[in-house]
Amino acid sequence: MEVFFLNCSLIFWINFVPTPRIERATIDGSGRSDVVTSGLSRPSCVAVDIAQDILFWGDSTLGRIERANLDGSNRVLLREREGLVNPVALAPLGDFLYWADAGDRGDPDPTANRDVIFRMNKLTGDGAEVVKRHVKHLSALSSVSSYPDFSASPCYGNRCSHLCLSDASSSGSKAVCSCPPGTGLVLNADDETCGLPPTCAPDEFSCASRSPACIPLQWRCDGVIECHDASDEIDCPDCFSPGQFLCRNGDCVNATLLCDGKRDCKDNTDEVSDMTT
Repeated sequence: MEVFFLNCSLIFWINFVPTPRIERATIDGSGRSDVVTSGLSRPSCVAVDIAQDILFWGDSTLGRIERANLDGSNRVLLREREGLVNPVALAPLGDFLYWADAGDRGDPDPTANRDVIFRMNKLTGDGAEVVKRHVKHLSALSSVSSYPDFSASPCYGNRCSHLCLSDASSSGSKAVCSCPPGTGLVLNADDETCGLPPTCAPDEFSCASRSPACIPLQWRCDGVIECHDASDEIDCPDCFSPGQFLCRNGDCVNATLLCDGKRDCKDNTDEVSDMTT
């Protein structure tokens, strides 16, 4: 179960780990963080009220519907039991929170609440009432009040080539361009367009984060972090120690053998021009 919140370019989801939790991240996958980590048993649905920045969730085992701020603070229990059996979907609209209750399929009582859509006040949980009964195969709810005014978004009219995210981490939201994860694309120097990462020269190492894009090969596994993501010091061979040079093929040779006119690395990277210790 996941829900998108476009106003802040956020996505919320339920993580069914041994201790269930509700998490969030920006839509490019960055900034992942926990929102709700306690008081959950089997969370079954989440929803976001874009009008008032409220996160709602239901728990089918505990028979609860709760709300909180988007960061998990100001948590409020709206409903517990009281006819609530198996909430499978939530949808805020206006002053109300609607929920779909699939009920207990094994309950033989024909009057049991099953396949019913309810609503209640979204802030207090008061005034719960039935909207519609006998709605078969309930699994999702959606609510639409009017077409949103996108002109208020910092991404409106932006020049991002692929993804535009609304960064609300600083005072006032601002548009930040990003590239789709898993595509191999990186953000170019103009901070607007995505493209293939530059190719490093044979005597250079490519930083995974492309920041910086390339560093001299001899800086790889030298005990000093040059790549901003420290990828130049990750997976270094066990043979590496001070005074040794890492060949591109993974072999190690004594650093005093660099540029001595003899091939000591099988791939000859110890004799690449301009190599220095």
